[in-house]
Amino acid sequence: MSKDLNDKLRDGTLPKDPKDGTVPANEAARRKAEAAPMNVRSVRHLLDGAAERACNPKRLEDACTTGHYQIDQHTGGMRPGFVWVFGADTSFGKSTLATAISDANIQRNKRPLIVSVEDPEELYGDRLLARRSRVNFTRLTRGQCNPKEREAIWHVQARAEDQPVYCFAGTKPIEQIAKELNVIIRSEGIDIVFYDYLQEFQSNKRHQDERTKFKHISSVMRDVIRSNNKTGMILSQLTITTETKVPNKHNIRESRDVSNAAEVVAIGFCPDANVARQGGSDSDEPLFEKGHKYLLLDKNKAGPAKRFVRLGWNENSACFDDVEDPEQRRLEEEGRRLNEGIDDGFEWDNLEPRQHWQDN
Repeated sequence: MSKDLNDKLRDGTLPKDPKDGTVPANEAARRKAEAAPMNVRSVRHLLDGAAERACNPKRLEDACTTGHYQIDQHTGGMRPGFVWVFGADTSFGKSTLATAISDANIQRNKRPLIVSVEDPEELYGDRLLARRSRVNFTRLTRGQCNPKEREAIWHVQARAEDQPVYCFAGTKPIEQIAKELNVIIRSEGIDIVFYDYLQEFQSNKRHQDERTKFKHISSVMRDVIRSNNKTGMILSQLTITTETKVPNKHNIRESRDVSNAAEVVAIGFCPDANVARQGGSDSDEPLFEKGHKYLLLDKNKAGPAKRFVRLGWNENSACFDDVEDPEQRRLEEEGRRLNEGIDDGFEWDNLEPRQHWQDN
């Protein structure tokens, strides 16, 4: 499937979106929005919609996961129409995190796509293989895997899904990338898009400075995501100085406009030394521990901001691990134990729920 898609991209036969003819999808969406009348809504209309969403536990089923239950709890997951900006210093593992989130969503029957203008497919393939097989990353990349590791690799290889997940955009300008992405998203049913990474993308338009250039590039990236009602993440470098103790959204390189226009801004942070709690003493447990990887939620339109979580990092395989809710695992295990003692002919409709389940 992905091979056929690449062939069409190379020979220029990628079909135009039938809904828009020869007009790029994002341009058509802009024209449609400009032509539509402004919608005035009543208080009742707003509250009816809010009440329906609040009372519908399945309303976030379309959201993609971050692979970390605490981040999903804070944000509601990566929601359709929401654009994330993830900034981190060099060598934190931005691309590795994008690979991990993509893999977590593939396991949940979602369809992610990483659009890269920097790292080739070999690096992404190695990261994904190491994460799934749990083999030593250094030995994997050097071709020095032992027999047990090779067996694990072959097992992962045999179970690989035939769906798009990576696209190398090379030196194409963002305007051309956007046109092709609009078609790929719709033809392949893509749910989540990663741009890796902002500062390496180029534009075919002239700009007065770097700030306005990257403001434009990020705007085109967001338009692709929002016009298709998908979710996505723009990866970015940070500008770190000697005075930077804990980075925040203002350290996003090139332009603050990038973070201002995003629904969620997350910062990757791996301190070189312990960071003490504000007002605490040296004997107190540090807020951030040296060498551990954290994700800081500095902006969150749909939930609490100024929160942080410790990420799961596998040193051996050089990958980020999913972090699951321990309470959810306990409830699932309890459910499995209860189900083991139930006859096949048991009528669930006649069962009165146990009181302690209602209380919880």
